[in-house]
Amino acid sequence: WPIFYNQKKDFVYTHSKTRQPLHNDNAWFSDPAEMVFLIFEKQASQGGKTTIYKIDRILNDLEKYEKNLLADLQCYEVIIKKDDSGKFFNKTTILRNDCIYWNYYRIQKTNKDIKLMCDQFFKFLDAREKTKSVEKVKCKTNDIFCFNDTKMLHGRTSFIARNKNDRIVHQSMW
Repeated sequence: WPIFYNQKKDFVYTHSKTRQPLHNDNAWFSDPAEMVFLIFEKQASQGGKTTIYKIDRILNDLEKYEKNLLADLQCYEVIIKKDDSGKFFNKTTILRNDCIYWNYYRIQKTNKDIKLMCDQFFKFLDAREKTKSVEKVKCKTNDIFCFNDTKMLHGRTSFIARNKNDRIVHQSMW
């Protein structure tokens, strides 16, 4: 399905030109598609780099800087769901078996401990994005970017766009 800039939907990450925080696309599925393909039909002329934070680096950085947060992310179960239909959800720890399941805006923050853990991890990820731990890749028009959605977090930097479809990316998950 297409992901495109649309100034009328600028309040939704998918269609905005703003920075998109690190996340998984399929965190709310209990048996998620692992492989994600991003096909860049049209890349923005400025910005729009894909940000990548691999699981091994996440684990190493947490071990080095936030041991208690690492333990919490491996211990506390959360419910991640996209909507209230109840059809798709994932009850899991955020870090499990060398995989990561993370989407700050989709996690049900059912108590103060879960909320605190999620807020701390969101801040941690934001701070790490400014370091070499998070790679930034500028995909060009006609590039294809493929990755395992459970083995890394991804996002994007903000980009310059004025008109609808100034950036078009097609996504497929397997």
